[in-house]
Amino acid sequence: MQWDPWIKVETGMVPMRRQLPQLGEPPTLRTTVIQGQQDPGARQAVRALVVGLVAAAITGFHGYSRNNGSLTWGLIWAAGGFVCPVVAIPFAVSQGYASRKKA
Repeated sequence: MQWDPWIKVETGMVPMRRQLPQLGEPPTLRTTVIQGQQDPGARQAVRALVVGLVAAAITGFHGYSRNNGSLTWGLIWAAGGFVCPVVAIPFAVSQGYASRKKA
């Protein structure tokens, strides 16, 4: 079925015009303000990011030092610390933080 630019109306043939949707104002990048305060969800997200980055630094150093300067293990430990700091930091401390692995 092909597109027909003419539609039939009771009075005869009338050309059909395609209407473009009306565009409103573009979205703005601004902080949601509720009664003069920032959105509490944004504050929690920033806190979680900061905690994750600090934990990644702590556990990354532990993984690097524990495995004789292995950058791969440092990155693996850093990723684990960023994703789950509540588990990774106590695990690193229980292994003896930044102490070399015993053979």
